[in-house]
Amino acid sequence: QQTGLGLDKGVTLLDKWVQTSKVANVDIATLATSFAIVGEAALNAGLSVDELNGLIATIAASGITSARETGNAVRAIVTGFQSPAATKELQGFGIAVIDIEGKARNLKDIMVDVGQAVSSGRITEDQLNKIGTAVGGGNRRAVQVVIVLIKQGALEQVVGYSATAEGQAQRAL
Repeated sequence: QQTGLGLDKGVTLLDKWVQTSKVANVDIATLATSFAIVGEAALNAGLSVDELNGLIATIAASGITSARETGNAVRAIVTGFQSPAATKELQGFGIAVIDIEGKARNLKDIMVDVGQAVSSGRITEDQLNKIGTAVGGGNRRAVQVVIVLIKQGALEQVVGYSATAEGQAQRAL
């Protein structure tokens, strides 16, 4: 339910997890635990299952050791982009968190906007660290936020592999 998939789509989700675990430094237990922790919040933030797989894989590759800690870090990032501190910090660079209708923008779109601002030089390394601190709710999660923002290419590769998964779970048996 937290993934937006019905019970009849459990094999589809498992295929995506097997595929993601093959192409990224993340195991199925970490993916499952993280989904249990952050699935609903990620869905509310507009992330697809594949995008959440990419986000989890990126965080797991940052050196977090436990599945639960990975899930908690992903949840902090997903919800952190909507925090008042993050909203204020991002608005300073012309990046909106809320659209003109007063609705929260899709998290992926916000992350892309930040990535483009960094690539164009509009956001410096120091400013990116401040965004990371605001989104992460302090220094503890700031590094993970920055990693996600600068590794969007790798994240998107995982998303692509996850999106094309079909039959991986059966073949893995």
